[in-house]
Amino acid sequence: MTIMARYVGTCGRCGGQIQIGDRIEWERGERSSHVTCPKRPAQLGAAPRTQANIINALFSCAASLGHVVDGNLYKPDAHPADRGPCTRCGRSGVWISGAGQHLCARHQDDY
Repeated sequence: MTIMARYVGTCGRCGGQIQIGDRIEWERGERSSHVTCPKRPAQLGAAPRTQANIINALFSCAASLGHVVDGNLYKPDAHPADRGPCTRCGRSGVWISGAGQHLCARHQDDY
């Protein structure tokens, strides 16, 4: 039966979000679905879901929580422009303000 959604949910067919007021197909005991599922991102001309694109999307999201340097995620108090050898192991690192020293990604939490 076709109804107007009263709650936010997930479409059982396309996995997209159902918003309040969307026209949905509903049957008791079954998953609700859009009457007409919206176009998927690939159909809208978005970048294809390749492994590289997924990793870049994850890094760009993670970068809002810190700094990505050479593929490693550093804390927000890291200074990517100030590079130097890690004081613990000698590998390439960045200045971590909270520690007051250069640390690599592996040792950035050791202070």
